[in-house]
Amino acid sequence: MKVFKLVFGFFLVMMFASCGTSNDNSGNKGNSSGNKGNSSGNKGNNSGNDNSACFSSAMKDSKAKCSSIEVKASPNDANDKRMLKVYYSIIPSINKSTNKEPIVSLVGGPGPSNTFVVDGKLHSLSHLFQNRDMIVMDYRGTGFTEPYPTCDNFLTKAGLDKEKFKQCIASLDKVNIKLSDYTSANIAYDLNKVLEKEKINKVILVGESYGTRVATTMARDYPNKVSAMILDGWFTIEANGISQAKESILDKLNDLALKYDKKYPDAKLRDILEKSTQNNKCAQRDLKELAKLAYSIQDEKDLSILNEALNQPLSKECLISNRSIDEKYSNRFMSSVMALGVIMYEEAYFMDNQKPHDFGFGPNVLKSLDTFQGGAPIDISSVDFMRPYFTAIPKQIEIKPLKTDIPTIIFTAGLDFQTTKYWAINAQKHLSNNRHFFFKDQGHGFSNDKSDATNIIEKFLNNYSDLSVIDA
Repeated sequence: MKVFKLVFGFFLVMMFASCGTSNDNSGNKGNSSGNKGNSSGNKGNNSGNDNSACFSSAMKDSKAKCSSIEVKASPNDANDKRMLKVYYSIIPSINKSTNKEPIVSLVGGPGPSNTFVVDGKLHSLSHLFQNRDMIVMDYRGTGFTEPYPTCDNFLTKAGLDKEKFKQCIASLDKVNIKLSDYTSANIAYDLNKVLEKEKINKVILVGESYGTRVATTMARDYPNKVSAMILDGWFTIEANGISQAKESILDKLNDLALKYDKKYPDAKLRDILEKSTQNNKCAQRDLKELAKLAYSIQDEKDLSILNEALNQPLSKECLISNRSIDEKYSNRFMSSVMALGVIMYEEAYFMDNQKPHDFGFGPNVLKSLDTFQGGAPIDISSVDFMRPYFTAIPKQIEIKPLKTDIPTIIFTAGLDFQTTKYWAINAQKHLSNNRHFFFKDQGHGFSNDKSDATNIIEKFLNNYSDLSVIDA
């Protein structure tokens, strides 16, 4: 314990006494009924199906059924006849169960292919399809989707390449691809069509990060198709990943301030940070590092070490290296076009109406975090340049919270700087049948790698009718 105290104190003092360059790596609405059966008939090999999505030995060894379906590119426009081909796989349960609702795995993003991501970690997801089939569907615009929209990488370490962005928009227009096709509501529409084709009546949705937005959109638009939900790193429908990104730091600083102000009522952590961030180029990095300590403070001695560190002079001779995206968008693992559609039509258009909660922090602290991007791959200045290139907002976009009694478990984490527990706490007020589990020492999207969380998931999958019996 003494070693911990010394290291802890040294870390704090060094953090505030010096600065260096650092990288932050941190359709149609309504109920669908009348489809009979659960997952029976989905098992077996992929004979007679579209084998493209069964590209790996992991998929083949699991005896996955791989197939595709044609869906409307613009489900809410009766005059738009364009079609997309979306690929999906159904991985049979390990125990060969046939009488339970399947799992639908929804990965984060937006942008990555479900097929590629799940294939890469199939072993770590085995607890999900132990007794249930697991459906893996590529988000439209990713993976094996046809037509597959491609653009040169217009998001670089230096920021937005405006010329490449304009070339991208022009190239998509030539092949009649509309960015407004790529929304969470349309992805939910695709999933519903897959379930109709496979005659699957209900499913359990397992979402991580952006996948939680797809899950809750599905529960909103097709509630009769959803038996239960597991949400890890909840990117709520009503949250704005661009304008509200700073909340993932402020939320933690607020919890730290409550502890600190109780111990030092005359000091006021908010006032200390307001003064220290004025004209300090290191402020954003320092605030994030300080936020990491919110759930590490053990006792009053820790608070006294923190108080001593806060009284150290702050260097102002460093530059913050902000998060940037440098993905190789030319391959089919990541689609910048799909990501851009979601970000622009679900985020950018609503930025002005979705202001971040300040948690009582002053203008210097808030200004210091203006460029913090959280999980968003586009910064606010880039959005302002892009906005004129996008058409009117699609009809199916609705920024309002999900209200449901669908059984749901929610995971949030103390070291998550992409989705804050604050979003989940606000959104879960509208869920009448939920349990929220907070892991203070974990980061974003941790539940499939943390035994305590996987135990909770297994209990939930075995019996989600009574959430009161599920313990951490």
